[in-house]
Amino acid sequence: MSFDVGKGKEASESELPALEQLVSMGYEYKTQAELNKSRQKYTQVILYDRLEEALRRINPEIDDDGIRDALSQLDEDRYSYHLPPVDTNEKIRAKLIGLSQTGGLDPVVVTQNFGDGPEQKIVKIFDFENIDNNDFLVTNQFKVQGYKNPIFPDVMVFVNGIPLVIIECKDPTIPRPIEQAYEKNFTHYQNPGQGYEKLFFYNHCMVATCGTLARVGTLQSHVNYYARWAEAYPFSEDDVKKMANGRAREQEIVIAGLLSKQNLLNHLQNFVIYETINGQKVKKVAKHQQFRAVTKSMNRLKEEQDIKDKGGVIWHTQGSGKSLSMLWFASQLMYKFGNPPIVIVTDRKQLDKQIHETFKNCGFPTPIRTKNGKHLGELLENPRGKTIMTIIDKFSAEAQIHTDEKVICLVDEAHRSQFKVNAEQMRVSMPNAVFFGFSGTPIDKNDKSTYRVFGPMLDKYGFKESQADGATIPIRYDGRLSELFVEGGDTIEQVFDRVIGQDKTISSEMLEKLKQQYVTKGKIAEAPARIKRIALDLVTHYTTHIEPNGYKAMLVAPSREAAVLYKKELDKLNAPSSKIIMTSYLGETGKDGQSWDDYHLSSKQREAESEKFKSPDDLTKILIVVDMLLVGYDVPICQVLYLDQGIREHNLLQAIARVN
Repeated sequence: MSFDVGKGKEASESELPALEQLVSMGYEYKTQAELNKSRQKYTQVILYDRLEEALRRINPEIDDDGIRDALSQLDEDRYSYHLPPVDTNEKIRAKLIGLSQTGGLDPVVVTQNFGDGPEQKIVKIFDFENIDNNDFLVTNQFKVQGYKNPIFPDVMVFVNGIPLVIIECKDPTIPRPIEQAYEKNFTHYQNPGQGYEKLFFYNHCMVATCGTLARVGTLQSHVNYYARWAEAYPFSEDDVKKMANGRAREQEIVIAGLLSKQNLLNHLQNFVIYETINGQKVKKVAKHQQFRAVTKSMNRLKEEQDIKDKGGVIWHTQGSGKSLSMLWFASQLMYKFGNPPIVIVTDRKQLDKQIHETFKNCGFPTPIRTKNGKHLGELLENPRGKTIMTIIDKFSAEAQIHTDEKVICLVDEAHRSQFKVNAEQMRVSMPNAVFFGFSGTPIDKNDKSTYRVFGPMLDKYGFKESQADGATIPIRYDGRLSELFVEGGDTIEQVFDRVIGQDKTISSEMLEKLKQQYVTKGKIAEAPARIKRIALDLVTHYTTHIEPNGYKAMLVAPSREAAVLYKKELDKLNAPSSKIIMTSYLGETGKDGQSWDDYHLSSKQREAESEKFKSPDDLTKILIVVDMLLVGYDVPICQVLYLDQGIREHNLLQAIARVN
């Protein structure tokens, strides 16, 4: 086959290989000149002749009037340039995939008479069941006329005449090729008032590539959110090389993994959300690890009908978008499995609230957040069609919760709280449930095993892959004043033996008991002299390196006693404003007999202060925490974590995530 491409490295290293690979994957190739023969004008972005052919083929029962009506409902001139682009894109996607929701999201519906009088009929724009019944086309240098000047996107992917994907190719030898594709092409194309808006009414996603590098973005997303598609699931690297003349660079991987016929329509239908953030609607599409994990989970349910309780483990590192993965999984369960009962379980109020808000802000229909164990029990009495969110503590024997329905249960942070009484009660309450465990740090020990509880690992997305994708940024560890020591070179035990151990009136049993009770790192860590010294170093470091850049900090104290001492020392040093988040009760006092009432916060107050801390406008600069806010608490403004607590394994990884 002959391709009409220019000369130079952009054409030879990126544009031509993209066209060749797409054709090898079953796409038809047409030059711009060939396509223009059937275009009425260069401002048109839909290939109407191909769209009409596809509608007639996919909907043979629809008459000519119905087809014309359907075409008019998709006509690009029907939609206003003046609406927010994301709103228009959302409305049109609803028509493309046949979605019916509130807020003006309607499928294409026409009136037909099949012999029993007029009735409303949904017109299918794509055939999602029989993929080869669709028309997949690729072209290059597709001319779109704006108000003044035309643009020529390098590669355009059409399905049934709808322009779904734009690929911009760059010379791999130029500086910052991805950024240049974004700044010189995608930003220009999306500028309001240029006349290219219609191209993005129908757009699913955009790919910026130079062959060796490739990134996927979507409507109005900043270049920082253009993401690598690291694996061409379900294709192996050898499969990709067979499609692409022996190459498996980032470009070949994203084309195979995202633009293969099955994956593209699956991604369009099932892996898009429009989330309202601070009053503004944002379009998000699934990244490769989310697409892969959810697809594997759905396949496990489809292929293993006799699956008992162990759905499997999705091991995705912190910050990889587990909440959205759950959302896309739950959405597909609703539409493809007859709306089964779904229960989403966490072990923290903060996580429960976060996931509920994510579902609600993304337009998921009626997610229910339980109020207490009684409420949970009432919901599970008749759970079909419900999506229920709860913390595991609400599964108590006293609540008398039970359902025999086949519940699909998604458990967040599945490495925690799954080896205790409440976890056992959860399984007793839902004996026919299938459990999927989501975790950033699964445990596999003799006494605790995430895999033994939830089944095999379905998908893994670890630190190395996350860092390669740019989702996890490098973190610097700086050891500062961490040593516990006794001046003069003696060990703590030696001093104890010299001062207390020589007392003949104390029995050896009592000496050992005293040593275990008082000669501990915890007691030493609370030493006022030590805390005073660390507080001085902390203030100097924070005001020199962190505060000038507009960032905040968290200090993890080893105990509540230490947290109060830190707060007092920071105040004495006239440090930037700090606050303690810890559990306490009114009237409680420290070891010095002084009241802690000034630092007391109720549960609701702790939650409110934690939310306020996220804002740059909040005056609190240093948050002192004790066994809190190290999980499920996303604070982009927090750049440093001062750690004065011994943590390891999954707790350490969770702490790292706070500053990632």
